[in-house]
Amino acid sequence: MTRLSQENVKGKYYLGRKVVDSYGGNIGKVVGYYSKTKNSSLIVGLELTNGVFKAVQSSQLIDEANVFVLDENWKAKADELTQNLILNNRKISALDKLYSSGEISSEACENLRKDFDEAIYDIKEHRTGFLESLNVRSKTLDSKLKEIENYFVNVKVAHELGEMDDEAYRISRDMLHDLINRLQAEQRDVIAAGETLELTQKQSDVSQSSKKPDVEKPSDGINRASSDAPLLLKIEEAEK
Repeated sequence: MTRLSQENVKGKYYLGRKVVDSYGGNIGKVVGYYSKTKNSSLIVGLELTNGVFKAVQSSQLIDEANVFVLDENWKAKADELTQNLILNNRKISALDKLYSSGEISSEACENLRKDFDEAIYDIKEHRTGFLESLNVRSKTLDSKLKEIENYFVNVKVAHELGEMDDEAYRISRDMLHDLINRLQAEQRDVIAAGETLELTQKQSDVSQSSKKPDVEKPSDGINRASSDAPLLLKIEEAEK
């Protein structure tokens, strides 16, 4: 699996190359490429099957057996958002643990907690827009599947009435089955990505709403993790 880049593009070899989506559906073909600077990624021009022109980054095209697979990056985006939420949840958990054990001061904990909460808020904003796009895609796929399935019923009726011979019906049936399977596979992935993000968000909300534990003061009444301490870590004095 090789992604398209300046290093592996030579002359006319890639022009006219077929481009498909990650589920095998035909998208169009390559009609040109250029780079803005010597070391920048290529801007690849695609003519889509509906005649529309689309420019994409060369890093989105994967060379597989003389066919380019266009990586739309929504899966990578879903995984990135999920992993960022998980990471920030772990940071908050670790922070609360350090505060609970008296390893860091209240001020340090509050400041870091604020930073982590702001990071999670930013992730949530991106997540909301991304979930909306997934929802739109899921509805589009659902509509396409219903349209194809209804069409398939009419093909079956035509075959039953003798308007389509067995060989023609077999070819049509196999192509329609292949199309339905591709769309269903994408729809499952879209739904799974949305559910994973929703679950991770709920876990994040629980983590954010958790209360900071109280720190017990040492027996001598001195809080060595006070805000005026030069270090965040609490350093116990050795007993004489």
